[in-house]
Amino acid sequence: MGTLASFVAADMDRVVAATTGLQRQAADPMASAWVAANAGTGKTHVLTQRVLRLLLAGTPPSRILCLTYTKAAAAEMSTRVFDHLAGWVGLSSDKLDADLTRMTGTTPDARTVALARTLFTAAIETPGGFQVQTIHAFAERLLQRFPLEAGVPPGFTILDEAKTNALRRDAIDATLRIATSDRDTPLGQALLTAVRYAADDTFDTLLIQACGNRELIAQLVVPRRQDSDRSDSDCHEAFADLEATLRGMFTVAPDADVSALRPAMADVFDDETLRQLVGVLAEGSVTEVKAASILRTALGAGQSTRIAAFRGYFLTGKSTARDDLMTKGTAVAYERLAATATRAQAEFIRLHETARALDMVNATVALYRLAAHVHSRFIALKSNRAALDFDDLIERTSALFQSHDSASWVLYKLDGGIDHVLVDEAQDTSPAQWRIVGAIVQEFFGDAGAGPERAGVGRIGVGRIGADAATSAARPSPGRYSQSAMRSSRSTASKALPPRCLPPTAAISRPSHAARDALGTLLP
Repeated sequence: MGTLASFVAADMDRVVAATTGLQRQAADPMASAWVAANAGTGKTHVLTQRVLRLLLAGTPPSRILCLTYTKAAAAEMSTRVFDHLAGWVGLSSDKLDADLTRMTGTTPDARTVALARTLFTAAIETPGGFQVQTIHAFAERLLQRFPLEAGVPPGFTILDEAKTNALRRDAIDATLRIATSDRDTPLGQALLTAVRYAADDTFDTLLIQACGNRELIAQLVVPRRQDSDRSDSDCHEAFADLEATLRGMFTVAPDADVSALRPAMADVFDDETLRQLVGVLAEGSVTEVKAASILRTALGAGQSTRIAAFRGYFLTGKSTARDDLMTKGTAVAYERLAATATRAQAEFIRLHETARALDMVNATVALYRLAAHVHSRFIALKSNRAALDFDDLIERTSALFQSHDSASWVLYKLDGGIDHVLVDEAQDTSPAQWRIVGAIVQEFFGDAGAGPERAGVGRIGVGRIGADAATSAARPSPGRYSQSAMRSSRSTASKALPPRCLPPTAAISRPSHAARDALGTLLP
């Protein structure tokens, strides 16, 4: 028993030592790392250790940017860093040496020990404070710093969630009033179409969800004045393009039209064939008698009744093709009639599926026409208040970095103040947010030949292992890749994935110290 306990303890010691070693490598300021690990395995610890080691390496606190997913996470990380720095001030020399050795894996020299005792003061006296913040807070500070370049009102205010929802509700109500006041307008027709496919309790939800697709809506609207009832969002070309795209997605022909599909669906049987089929089925099994009763309602009936009857005969309750239109005995006895019924079923299903897809296209276009109008009024309401919501912060910052006129200047100013970017909960970072991070770190590559003082700039992303973050990866370091490769990496980052993704089993590699180039991954 004692031998088994000793073996387990020794094995645990090996696991702890291996994990500690990996964490040290991910926290190494010379490594550009992507860390993927399960919840509670020490990701925040790695980030904290990396910040501390950056400070020990001589990086000013103001040149480190830590982006977290929530304000609570930002406060937690900031507290951990400051608590550790404060602890170093009062530790004895032996305990401080031991702590620094445990953190870095090497024995600190006298200069490092002396520096560690001064870092707490340096951090609290840093102008602007230690930069641990959410990406929304970072975007807000950036836009406040460059309002003209970003096209936002100087001194803008931020709408909280409650105020944002209230303004959006006002925009929705105004849109519905306009749509119901004249139902012959494109907006009025869109409302009639949309409500036809949405229940009363789901219409608002669907409309709000459509309003959330801001990248699409931005292509459908232009800013409008609040006091104008003119539907500026009714841009014929933009909505025609949207409809064409949706038709392609649902494989609907460009000339397909419900007004032509419905008559064809009602005429898959001529009256003579229909009467013959009803008569044959009425003499058959119980199931066939029921089918005859359904089809009998189509005789001499109008278009809608005939379509409903054929739907009941050809399709199951789940709208799948019915396997047997008649029994095998009846099919053998009336072979030609059975073949005609099978062909009619195939044609009806083809027309029915096309009609359903076209309904989906029309309903979606109608919904986005309403959403575009809501969004344009929402923009006007915010503009009148010189206010931005949280989504605006990300959109405007992302657009700022993509602007040919202003991006270079803004990035130049930022590059003068940020050397290291750490991203917490990276798997929850949206594509638009990744574009912001990608733009910031892209400037690091521009200084590939700037010398040793810039060679150590680093980036690290940390996230939970999950459906979207099951890989470990690392950003390439300066000087190792061509400009085309850098552009490729930036493109990959804009898709919310770390550049140059490696398999989860990839190990940390350490090129020569002279190259000052490192690649790092961490698995628990």
